[in-house]
Amino acid sequence: MAVKLMKRYIETLSPAKKRVLMIATRTLLTTALALILSLLLAEPFSMSTSSIFSSPEKNDFQMTDMFAQIADQRPVRVLDDRLVIVNIGLADRQKIGEALQLISLCAPRAVALDINFKDTLNAEADNALLEGLAANPGIILPLALADDGRGIFSIAASPFFYDDIKEPAVRYGAANLPAKSAKATIREYVVDYKTDGGKIPSFVTQIAQAYDPVAARKLRDRKENLGVTAYHSREYKIIGIDDIEDNAEQLSDKIVMLGALDDASDMHATPVNAYMAGVLIHAHALSTILDGIWYRRTPPAFDYMIAIVICLVITCLSFTLHAKFKGLILRLLQVLMVIIAVRIGYGIFIDSNILFNFTYTFLIIAFGLFAVDIYNGLEEIVKIINRKISNRKSKNNQYA
Repeated sequence: MAVKLMKRYIETLSPAKKRVLMIATRTLLTTALALILSLLLAEPFSMSTSSIFSSPEKNDFQMTDMFAQIADQRPVRVLDDRLVIVNIGLADRQKIGEALQLISLCAPRAVALDINFKDTLNAEADNALLEGLAANPGIILPLALADDGRGIFSIAASPFFYDDIKEPAVRYGAANLPAKSAKATIREYVVDYKTDGGKIPSFVTQIAQAYDPVAARKLRDRKENLGVTAYHSREYKIIGIDDIEDNAEQLSDKIVMLGALDDASDMHATPVNAYMAGVLIHAHALSTILDGIWYRRTPPAFDYMIAIVICLVITCLSFTLHAKFKGLILRLLQVLMVIIAVRIGYGIFIDSNILFNFTYTFLIIAFGLFAVDIYNGLEEIVKIINRKISNRKSKNNQYA
């Protein structure tokens, strides 16, 4: 009944209105087809795009990583002089303890040791380490937490002196990196980890609290437990463990973070680097907090809306243009839209700290005309079938 009523209504329309209705119908159906293709191919597209943009981790790529990579390749670099990283290399506990004693004489504002001494070694080495820790009241040390699968954490690994030394001698922070797998790209940092007895601050939150309580308060006032790390265009002063005495003045009133920069077991992928040491990842997260850089993600509904609008434009033009170079014009339009999308996304990433997910937009641009070709092919097949049916009916009527 509804189909008959629709046919009657169409018959009452003028030729011009029929054409407009036909174009609108084709545009909507083709857009729907393009959206279905984009949803089916979103994950494979991200994986293949990662090779185009040299994603650090090929099986874990997000379109927002591309903007960080572009930004990190700029000639503009910023040295964060609030932090100094001491590379411990292969130093033993005794040498680390002696380094900590030297650092205490430099009057740093905060000291963080990104090493978890789980087991006792020997009296000489352990005593040297404990003396170095005692020389730096309030030093921040790492804890390794385990997730019970419900988002509730418990201590899985702690320093061998965890039960013997309490605040204010040392402070503890969870050094876990938020990732779904061991090879996942580290994009975010955690503010606090929930436990059965309350919360354990993350390693970077604890350092921020020691260095700049105001920044730490602003971090928690956001009421968001995950933050996006700004990795791009930032560098740090790095000194070797044997060079502390020669760089003593550079440690005064600074955050001093000690960790290994060449430990293969503590290397992780980030949006800007395939292999980054854990202490550097913590440093970038800490700088993000201290700078008050809060990234906002656009809602998925907004991303879909932009993709749909672009698809409607592409498909509508494909059905209305009758120029001699229609194909060339549409292909150039596709390229132009990709350039505009990248430029806009990069601009709002740098200027407004907004993460725009262009995955579906890029897919729509890529598959919009492909969907038009599929629709035209299906429409032609339907015409051929209807023609054959009409011919058979005509023949049957002749023999009747």
